[in-house]
Amino acid sequence: IFYASIAQPLSQQHKIGLGIKLARVGAEIADETVRSRQQTTVNEVRRLYYGVLQAESGQRSLQATVEFLKQLDQDTGRNVAQRVALQAESLDVKAQLVQAEFALLKLQDPLETQKQQLNRLMGRHPETPFEVDPLTATDFEMPDLKEAYAKAIESRPEIRLARLQVKKAELDHRLKRAERIPDVSLTMTNVATVNLSPILPNRLSVVGVQVTWDVYDWGRKRKQAEEKRLAEEQASLDESDIEAQIIVEVAHQYRKLIEARKEVEVAQASQSARRELLRVTRNRYGQRDVLLSDVLKAQSGLVEADNRFTQALLDLATAQADFEKAIGGDQ
Repeated sequence: IFYASIAQPLSQQHKIGLGIKLARVGAEIADETVRSRQQTTVNEVRRLYYGVLQAESGQRSLQATVEFLKQLDQDTGRNVAQRVALQAESLDVKAQLVQAEFALLKLQDPLETQKQQLNRLMGRHPETPFEVDPLTATDFEMPDLKEAYAKAIESRPEIRLARLQVKKAELDHRLKRAERIPDVSLTMTNVATVNLSPILPNRLSVVGVQVTWDVYDWGRKRKQAEEKRLAEEQASLDESDIEAQIIVEVAHQYRKLIEARKEVEVAQASQSARRELLRVTRNRYGQRDVLLSDVLKAQSGLVEADNRFTQALLDLATAQADFEKAIGGDQ
């Protein structure tokens, strides 16, 4: 006697479909996790780029100071030769010049290090040369705050992960409830006989329905389904909380960006005023109306204003990078 049996699951199709959906959600969660890491890397690249921008801006400012002091040193040297200036004044200018040249030299190492780190993050050779565009620090259009909210809620990996976790918890709950459904299968059995009575048929086929149901589980499946329901509710609450956190973060970064823009305006106005004061003071020094100490004081004021402007540019660029991260920008 030979037996051949085929079973086609019926009620199990529902559970199989839920399992496939659950696997897809798991793959989407993995994708969003990778995207979150990419966004963090993009923000780090932006910060390094703007750090290079600040360092080069400071380098240009120091170079201008060195050139000015070199010219002032020549002028003071001629005045000393003509006996209209003291030797101490000439030595003071030389000391200021050496100090500025040293500061310019010290800036070279952090600048080159930042460039190498940026190349590493970009997947390039550390010595790959590149140039930064100063306009990128200020060429940024402020979006509407409500539009920023909408973009952040749509694009942030955290909210996407939270939504996927809600979907996953929902599927887990449905799958656990489906386990309480009896397993129903359509079966077909073929029986073949050999060397038996010729009166009896030598092939029989039986079609039937097979039901498997674990009735006595002592409430275990019901308890597990309730746990999954509570997990689904918690995931929904977590999604709402993350959405609120994102709105708070976007609003905070938006205000910081506005503040940083105003800081650049103030620093730029101060820089222009100090530069004009130095020009006037130097002309008056050439006419013997002011002392050399007044010129050096005006130059020191311009250096301070330049440093403040450079720092304000970095603060603005950093605020822009953090705002882009807050609204989910990953480019």
